Amino acid sequence: MNDGRLQTIIAAVEARFPGARVEIGLDPWPGTARIPVFTILLDADLDTRRAAQAFALQLGLDAFGREDLPYVVSAVTPETWARYQRDAAEALAQEAASKN
Repeated sequence: MNDGRLQTIIAAVEARFPGARVEIGLDPWPGTARIPVFTILLDADLDTRRAAQAFALQLGLDAFGREDLPYVVSAVTPETWARYQRDAAEALAQEAASKN
């Protein structure tokens, strides 16, 4: 996703929420639609993560206007995201093994 609007949104989120880091990539879980996820990695309480998610979503809606937002927005702790990635990798490996 090479879009200047996206870089502006990422910069705004990371500036407003110190310590936040944004990753954009396909959801790795085998059972989900393979669409980009705008993931905010933020080691903070649930209310702060929800505020960061709402902020990023509103910025995206403002920036993309009448266009469909080209990603979904999620805010999680780095540990939660790492666990999700591990579980997804295991599920993908099991799915591949069952096809052989």
